[in-house]
Amino acid sequence: MSGGIVVISSGFLILILTVILSLFNRIHLLPWDPMFAIPIALILFMMCISIGSALIWFDTSWVTRLHRHQQPYEPDDDTIVRVVVADGFKGEYFVYGELDDTVREAIERDWPFRKNLKGKEWFVLDGTGVDVTEKSYIDVEGTLRVVFD
Repeated sequence: MSGGIVVISSGFLILILTVILSLFNRIHLLPWDPMFAIPIALILFMMCISIGSALIWFDTSWVTRLHRHQQPYEPDDDTIVRVVVADGFKGEYFVYGELDDTVREAIERDWPFRKNLKGKEWFVLDGTGVDVTEKSYIDVEGTLRVVFD
């Protein structure tokens, strides 16, 4: 978000400096006409606001957060990767666990859902509908589904 704020601040700075310097032009310190400089500064200001707003929107949008969280990375050889879904959440999430983790431990460590749901009661089902919450992470296969009570 800081990139967008920098661009917007630059636009404000351009506009303010142009207006201040144009006011000093009344005593003929600067070589430009205020009727030319101020509209150009307004156009630059509007461009900076547009670009900065787009940068802020993109950085804080749900698309960017979802995209970042769904990107797999190359895990170590002793790391297990499973796909996790949940009712009420769009998309699938990659959860990384160690060889000796239980399913609950792996999901809690790499929690992909809203933070306030972590404290609620939840359990994990495998593709056949069997509760695998306390099973070893290495023993479960396929997509896991988290169910919140």
